[in-house]
Amino acid sequence: MRQSLFLSLILCLISLATRAQSIAEYINGGKRLNLEWVQQKTTREKATDYPVFPDQFQREDWEVRIGLQFYLGNDDRIKGTIESVSFIKFPDAEEGADEPLITDTRFQEKYPAAYSIVFDQWTGITFAADGNADSFAELQKDVQLKLDQEVSGNQDLHSELQSLALPEALQAGHWSHFISTLLASDLPEEEFYFPLLTKKNGRQWLCDFFQVDHPPKTTVLEGSIRNQVTTEVRLKYHKEGDWLNFWQDSVVVLDQNGHFKISIPMDQARTVNISHGYQTMRFYLEPGDHLDFSTDGNAFYQQMEFTGSSVAHQQFLLDFYHEMRGDSLFRSYDHQLLQEQQGSFLTRMLQKEIRELEFLQLRTHQLSPGFQSYMDRSIRFNYANIIWEAAYRFHVAGKEPLEAEFAQQAAQRRPLLYRLPPGKTFDFFVEEYLHFQMTRLKDLGLDLRWSFDHYNSFAKLVLPPETLVRHSAMMLFRNYSNETGISEDLLPLLDELIERCNDPKWRSELSAFTRPGAEGDAMAHPIRLLPLNKMAPDWSFTDKEGIKVSLKDFKGRKVLLHIGWSQNLEAALSDIAYLKKEQTELPAVVHLLLAPQQEDFQNAVQNREGLFIHVPAQEMQGLRENYRVDNTSNHYNLLDETGKVIANNYDLGTPTKMRSTWARIQPLVVSAAWGPEQWLAFWKRLGIIALALLLVTLVYLWRRRVQELRDLRQRQLLEFELKGIRAQMNPHFLFNAMSTIQNLIRTNRQEKADLYLSQFAGLMRRILRHTAEEYIPLSEEIATLEQYCSLEALRHPFDYEFSIDPEIDPHNTYIPGMILQPLLENAIIHGLLPQKGDRLLAVDLQVHPNGLACTVIDNGIGIHQAKANRPHRSGDRESRGIELVRQRLALLSDKGAPGLRLQDRSTLSPPKSGTRIDLIIPIEH
Repeated sequence: MRQSLFLSLILCLISLATRAQSIAEYINGGKRLNLEWVQQKTTREKATDYPVFPDQFQREDWEVRIGLQFYLGNDDRIKGTIESVSFIKFPDAEEGADEPLITDTRFQEKYPAAYSIVFDQWTGITFAADGNADSFAELQKDVQLKLDQEVSGNQDLHSELQSLALPEALQAGHWSHFISTLLASDLPEEEFYFPLLTKKNGRQWLCDFFQVDHPPKTTVLEGSIRNQVTTEVRLKYHKEGDWLNFWQDSVVVLDQNGHFKISIPMDQARTVNISHGYQTMRFYLEPGDHLDFSTDGNAFYQQMEFTGSSVAHQQFLLDFYHEMRGDSLFRSYDHQLLQEQQGSFLTRMLQKEIRELEFLQLRTHQLSPGFQSYMDRSIRFNYANIIWEAAYRFHVAGKEPLEAEFAQQAAQRRPLLYRLPPGKTFDFFVEEYLHFQMTRLKDLGLDLRWSFDHYNSFAKLVLPPETLVRHSAMMLFRNYSNETGISEDLLPLLDELIERCNDPKWRSELSAFTRPGAEGDAMAHPIRLLPLNKMAPDWSFTDKEGIKVSLKDFKGRKVLLHIGWSQNLEAALSDIAYLKKEQTELPAVVHLLLAPQQEDFQNAVQNREGLFIHVPAQEMQGLRENYRVDNTSNHYNLLDETGKVIANNYDLGTPTKMRSTWARIQPLVVSAAWGPEQWLAFWKRLGIIALALLLVTLVYLWRRRVQELRDLRQRQLLEFELKGIRAQMNPHFLFNAMSTIQNLIRTNRQEKADLYLSQFAGLMRRILRHTAEEYIPLSEEIATLEQYCSLEALRHPFDYEFSIDPEIDPHNTYIPGMILQPLLENAIIHGLLPQKGDRLLAVDLQVHPNGLACTVIDNGIGIHQAKANRPHRSGDRESRGIELVRQRLALLSDKGAPGLRLQDRSTLSPPKSGTRIDLIIPIEH
């Protein structure tokens, strides 16, 4: 009996120790708590679980953000203080205005609006945080007293202020409900926006969020780099503290095993760039994260692996920058922009933006709301910046009028500047927007000279207060010198900013610029690269056959010059093989290999094809210095026919970047004077033409017959396409989907019904979009199948995975649309659903000489058991679906039917559960 009582007491103490602490309990413990209350009233189809940004608002939408501080008063009651109020209100249709009202009590306005005057009276007021109506009445009384003193003697202004419609957050009923609910809520450990209250009024949602301002937490980032190419890594991230240390490099030395570990104090989520040699990877970290990665120094992206917290976020960034941006984290200056047409350039950018947003949308179930918001802002700001800069350059440098659609697209992105995300300070998008708009105003005859005064005055007119201060502070930072501080012509701007800011934190950060000679962190050494459009240094060494070779021997040809260590040759050949894939014209490839001994060189190049040149140890240092080789990674430089550098290691550092750079440079200017090689090629072609003329009649008749057969084949293919489309979506699936949605609505599970219906509608749109196309990109087919599996998994949970051979380019490989969906549907319905326990569906795609080798495997009940479970019917939906796949494959294959093979895995040795389907899918590039 005593033992059971003692055990119960222990369990009770454990439960009390592990119970989440409420916000009220935290404050009653004597601690202060700062948080931000965000209330949004938006016209949307459904409520969101994260605050949206103002560029996604519509007319009559608004947002209020209230900074609050809570503490325990002397009377042992929880007190609160309103520290700031910011307000964005979009006009309704009757007001006729296009621009929203934006006001923020943290910044003084020269000509304050009525709302600004009212909100100023709310700040600095202390209130009893008990959620009682009487306490709020006292708060309103204090606000009214301050307001009366502010407008004393101005009856018209007093009447105008009294008639303003305040947001629900500052009205008695909602205020009391929010404060009571907030204090009873668990204290979150993360600095996320948490939804607290949500209600719908007509077409609009009223949503309340809060975010707790925690002290900085220690975030740990560690990594291991095999085959490191240098002895250090460089970290670039936003540091805590004033502006002068805001964005700096930190150099971390690797230990003898290529490992490093660094602790970073962080008070909000941010990105961290890790650079090793010429490779850079971007991580997204949240306060308190512990992330560990490992990779190979010569294959940075290809072999990156993650463990620890937020792995899904890092994997998304890795996939995003590899698949969407070609391994490029930073946008480089587009020297060929003015050679493009405005319309085609704009269309291409809009399509890329849509693809990247779709790439994010398809993976939202794996990501936190905060990270989704970060990526959405990052993508939209990236293309806004591209379009603003291009509009300015087309207009000024190109000296051509800006097309109406281009100007409209550029102008309509201004709402991105209404409220900036945290950390959005050191990008140049605000500057690009101002240049674009100033150029447009000059067209109207306004005399805007490119002076600092005009630029600053124009910025005050068009930027919201917070964006203006952050952008102006960035200008001060860029012009700050550790020796002299701020130049005299910028001192008036600094004084103006300090006077404008009411927030002590803003003033403290800006005051850093008043200290000339302040000590900043030492910047890491810059990355050294061969300058573009300059002659590459000459060299002369011996190749593997013992023949002297120098750079001038390659005059008249483009040269891809590889400089690397012999032990890294395998990685270099892999990079260049990716470049050569499916290319008809390539530069001459020259390998300069640094090896301590001739024997090391000979072993590395044995049985390999190519031009390999040994660099002796005594000449190694000179070559490294001439070509800026500061580490042991593979270095690439692309030289033109004269020996000038047209792309350096920054442009060629990864296989994807190398391929895209060559695709941009590849078009050649044909010389007007022919040499012996050109004349020889001409006579060869002339002889071939003469022979072809003798056979022209036979060729014509043959082509005519082929065309007739092709037309017949196309008609048959179309008939089977239509049959396939009708058979692809099982009527039972449609019926079950509708029944599921109906059941969710009846049981008041509105959010899940919305999610299910949204995914179902998205799948239908994808299928309808692809039905008219014979071939679609493999990436689109996989995305459709993932969405279909995700939808089926909502009703009957199962796991699924898709694996693609790295040699396959899913965006440039085209396969017949919806060729795999009937097979997956058959596997899910007849194989996995009757299965008890874990269910897994796997699809694997590999390179095959006749197309793609595809394997579909499930661990369901198998073919034999499935046939035994269902009654015999001669016209089964599944058999017809598989037969249609067979017929489509037979029609699409020029070499006859490649075959489709089904196998019950119970017949294997050892026997396994489930079914395996193997087929060869024809492709087009």
